[in-house]
Amino acid sequence: MARFRNARKVAAYAGFDPVERSSAERQHFLGISKAGSRLLRYLLVEAVQTAVRYDEDLKRFYKRLAERRGRPKAKVAAARKLLVRAYIMLRDEIDYAEFRRRAVTVRLARGGQGPTNVPEVLIGQPTSPGV
Repeated sequence: MARFRNARKVAAYAGFDPVERSSAERQHFLGISKAGSRLLRYLLVEAVQTAVRYDEDLKRFYKRLAERRGRPKAKVAAARKLLVRAYIMLRDEIDYAEFRRRAVTVRLARGGQGPTNVPEVLIGQPTSPGV
């Protein structure tokens, strides 16, 4: 994981980065580049089909995107998100529970509360959609 500078580089390595066709000031983003391992992309899409059943945050993301863009594109977007999560966990050497705790802390901090005001009851539990 040390060879990747950031999560965008990991997504590009797997072929989950968007293809851009630009002219002058107009940017047009197409589908994913598919540059990288076809097997890795396939396995991530398969993994995300199971992950959306058990992870509430990922499920909420998938359903919201599936309504707007359709299920196939939502699966690919959720697979990219799963890849980025795996990269962060490997980079920081943390488990999924710690990843979720950090996500809750960041979400609460963005909502106006600082990370020091996070109640112990909420750490490790998914937040409600309003938070």
